[in-house]
This record gives sequence, C-alpha cells and structure tokens, in this order.
Amino acid sequence: MAVTVSQPLRWLSVFSMSIGLTSCGVSTVRSVHEHPQRHWFNTMVSLEGTVVDRVPLLNAQVYQLQDGTGAIWILTTDPSLQPGEQVTVKGKVRFESIPIAGQELGEAYIEEHQRRRVKDDEAE
Repeated sequence: MAVTVSQPLRWLSVFSMSIGLTSCGVSTVRSVHEHPQRHWFNTMVSLEGTVVDRVPLLNAQVYQLQDGTGAIWILTTDPSLQPGEQVTVKGKVRFESIPIAGQELGEAYIEEHQRRRVKDDEAE
C-alpha cells in the first residue's frame, strides 16, 4: 500500500490536535470567553475563583464563578455552594447559541465535572 503525501499530513494534523486538546492547566475566565471554540472538542478546562451568584434550575443549578479576569456560569447538580466560597472547577466548555436578528448573542459556560473548595489556609 502506497502512502500518499496527504496521509502523513493528516496524521500530523490529528497528532497536533490531540496534543493541544489534552494540554490543560488552570485557565482564566477571559481565555475561555475569548477562545471558546478551542475547547469545543470535549476539552477539560480548570478555573479557580469565587462564587458570586447562584440560580436554581430544574434538576440542576448554575453558579457564577469570578476570577480576576471576568465571570462565567458553571452548570452543576450540587446545590450546596454559597456566594463567597472560593473553588477550583474542572469541566467542559460549552456554548449556548442564541441567534437573534442575525446576531449571535450566545455565551460560553462550563459543565462542571469536578470541584474542590479552596480552604482559607491554602490561600495564605
């Protein structure tokens, strides 16, 4: 079987994408808002910040996480978080499309997979 030029390029492309998609440190809210498409392939992202608001939903809730660069909504099934708590969240970036009058007014959010509370003694 002969290998064409397009096959090595295709494998290089797949390899490069997999490296980029698996490398994930703690991100900022700003980086998620500025580049949400970079995380659309089930990439996990980690964020650290303070819970500033909560909104109950049917069988879930969202809370707003704020860091020094902005705020983002986090979808969770755990209703125990309170405003003011500091947490580290790991989850998948999602995008909810809201097309209105020819404009995209959608927003990125995080589907929570893991969370831990940051203790006061860790922050010192």
